[in-house]
Amino acid sequence: RRRRLPKRLSRDEVAALLAAPDTSTWRGLRDRAMLEVTYRAGLRVSEVVKLRPGDVDMETGAVHVWNGKGGVDRTSYLDPGRVRESLGDWMNARERLGARDDDPIFCREDLGGLSTRAIQYLVREYKDVAGITTACTPHVLRHTFASELLEEGFSTRSVQELLGHASVATTEVYLHISESKLAEQVRARAVVP
Repeated sequence: RRRRLPKRLSRDEVAALLAAPDTSTWRGLRDRAMLEVTYRAGLRVSEVVKLRPGDVDMETGAVHVWNGKGGVDRTSYLDPGRVRESLGDWMNARERLGARDDDPIFCREDLGGLSTRAIQYLVREYKDVAGITTACTPHVLRHTFASELLEEGFSTRSVQELLGHASVATTEVYLHISESKLAEQVRARAVVP
C-alpha cells in the first residue's frame, strides 16, 4: 500500500511566499517573521502559536519548543543570519505595540495570541498574494523544511530530532522526495570503465 506523500514547495515558491507580506506595516513585519520561523525551524502551527520571546535565542538561532506534540520538548534551529533581520524587526515593532516577554511572539495588535486557524488563514492569504498554485499550509512549510534538509545531506535521524518525531518511520516519509535528487546524482556520475 502506498503512503500519501507530503506536499512541499519549491525554493522559488518559498521565496515568493516569504516576500509576500508588506513589511512597511506592523502586521507585515509580524507575518514575514512568522513565515520565516515556521519554515526555517520546521515548526508545527501549534508550536508557533505557543512561542514566547524567551524561547528563541537570536544569537544561536535555537528555538525551544516546550510541550510539543506528545508532550515532548525539543530544540530546533534556524539560521540566525537569515532570520535575525525579519524577526528582529518584528520584535522591535512588537515592543512598540506594548508587548511583554510573557506575551506570544506572534501577537495581534491587542497583544492576544494568534490562533492556529488565524495562522493557517494567513499562510493561505500570502500563498495567493505570491501566486502559488500548489497547496500551501503551515504544515507544507514544515514538509518543505524536512525535505530540503534531507536533500542537503542531513541524516534521517537529525531531521527526526529537529521535527520532534517520536519514530524515525514518520520522518522516512520525506525520503521519497530525495529520490529524484538521487537519480540526478547517479546519472551525473562520471562513468568509470
